[in-house]
Amino acid sequence: MNRNNQQGINNPEVIFNTNKSLSLTRQNIEQLVRAAEKNSRNRIRFCVHQVEDEPLHQMFIVHPRHAYVRPHMHVEKSESILVLGGDLDYIIFDKCGNIKERLEMGAYNSGKHFYQRTGPGIIHTLLIHSEWLVFLEIIEGPFVKTGTKYAEWSPTETDHDSAADFVRSLKRKTTR
Repeated sequence: MNRNNQQGINNPEVIFNTNKSLSLTRQNIEQLVRAAEKNSRNRIRFCVHQVEDEPLHQMFIVHPRHAYVRPHMHVEKSESILVLGGDLDYIIFDKCGNIKERLEMGAYNSGKHFYQRTGPGIIHTLLIHSEWLVFLEIIEGPFVKTGTKYAEWSPTETDHDSAADFVRSLKRKTTR
């Protein structure tokens, strides 16, 4: 794992793989969690792909309990997540912001759903319940910023108070 990359991305939350062949251990994932603890937003993304224009993006992602993942959709791409550790609700919305589906997710051995594939045009978010969520995200590359559309009815990530209120509201609506 290497924070230096050829893409010129200067983001302390992103690490790019520099090896043509790669295998990971539990200790590597624990290192990612420790790295996330040191970032201001407590997040980290380890990109297995080496360059941004690769046709397949595979990323090991760590989010803390308090992370707000703004509801969004991918315009033309499918996305899959595989939970390695932690508990969350994967929430799918209609275009007006009503919850259509709530999927309880956890690691494979939790007995909960551990894998989710979401097709293009489906608005979704993650509502994290555990101290840390660790998951593998797989999506078609290359990354194009305009390929992700955020739900207009959802608060921006920079509006911390509104985002926190939104998350609290979701938790009330999805109480297990």
